[in-house]
Amino acid sequence: MQKLTLEIKKLKTDIRLLKKQLALSEQERLSYQRVAERDFLTDVYNRHGFVRETERFLNEMKGERRHPGKRRSEIIKNVSIVFIDVDDLKKVNDVYGHKNGDLYIQSVARVLAKTVRAIDVVGRWGGDEFAIALVNAGEGEALSVSKKLKARINKIKLGKEIKDFTCSASFGFIAVDDEQRKRANYDLFDLIEKADKAMYEAKIKRGKGVIVSFSEIME
Repeated sequence: MQKLTLEIKKLKTDIRLLKKQLALSEQERLSYQRVAERDFLTDVYNRHGFVRETERFLNEMKGERRHPGKRRSEIIKNVSIVFIDVDDLKKVNDVYGHKNGDLYIQSVARVLAKTVRAIDVVGRWGGDEFAIALVNAGEGEALSVSKKLKARINKIKLGKEIKDFTCSASFGFIAVDDEQRKRANYDLFDLIEKADKAMYEAKIKRGKGVIVSFSEIME
């Protein structure tokens, strides 16, 4: 009987140790996943992380999406993809140095992350480009958020040696609901392509610091 009791105690100890090891393994996995999906300069999602996270909630449209870190969930009815190009990054790099160029990108990323909601997704698409997925945001909401972001980016201050320079960005966006997306057979990359096309219209044809909806250029 005593031997059996000792064996049970040992088994319980082994189980506790195994649980600790599994918990550590999960923490390590999450840590590696975070490193793999985050942009090292800005700490927002990188392209891979943005695509994975945004495709997840696109697949959940008409379903529920839980707010990160919150108990509240939300029915997903529509989504807007906003594509953003930071203006004059090359000029800042060439004239004021890459340190200020990095500061420019980091400052824009902070504005984006702090302005949108926890349920939305912010990612650095690459170089001077960012993408945002706005959950349950139609065209009006996407325009409103873009205007707010534009105004806050304009207020960014870089190094003291940089004078007579206004930070700015060009915006393009597309808003769709689940029915529109399925009818047009749009996947995430189609939506990004169209938001990027609207951004190109803004930056190249209408001037920097402009906001354009994809619906405008389709009229």
